[in-house]
Amino acid sequence: TYSPEISDNEIRSELKIPSNAIVLLFLGRMVKEMGLDFIMKNIEDILNINKNLYLIIAGAEGDLSQQAKQFANNNVRLKYCPNVPFEKKPEYYLASDVIIAPSMEKHACMGVTIKEAMACAKPVIASTSGGIPEAIEDGVNGYLIPIKSGNLDIETFLRKTKYLLENPSLRKQMGEIGRGNVLERFTNKKTTKKYINLLKIMLQDSKDKHS
Repeated sequence: TYSPEISDNEIRSELKIPSNAIVLLFLGRMVKEMGLDFIMKNIEDILNINKNLYLIIAGAEGDLSQQAKQFANNNVRLKYCPNVPFEKKPEYYLASDVIIAPSMEKHACMGVTIKEAMACAKPVIASTSGGIPEAIEDGVNGYLIPIKSGNLDIETFLRKTKYLLENPSLRKQMGEIGRGNVLERFTNKKTTKKYINLLKIMLQDSKDKHS
């Protein structure tokens, strides 16, 4: 489902995004925990990184949906796409150059969006929250932005985002490495095999204790 070989992508055309634009994508629930408030607070600085930069805010509606919609109504380079159908998600990844995941919620997981983006060979700029560093290796398949005093470090975010957007060859390299990581570690087959091996170990331990 998630692959860089997906064709017939029409998202840029539908959103009236120029073919030569550089596109950032936020895809997730439109709530503070997913970091959308960080994007809203710094939207002008983010869009000022490059005059050809467009930002897509897509995903399930949440507490910040109306704010995001209002911002989009006032800025042609900000696209608001609520409640994206599951089958359309791969197209949004393929329409983008870099995916941003500024989550501030310390979940044990690393985020489905991050793995989907990696599968589509897209570099990811994400926070160090929760299990995200298990998927993103800073400077290898994306960038990790530290959290300072409860907030994402905006200076580091802007600097690393600017550098990545200005280096298409680096984006391609990071994306390819990320996809390789997904195929090696996060496919259904690989994950199932790990669970089976774990269950075998647990079963053997149980047998040893009762023998």
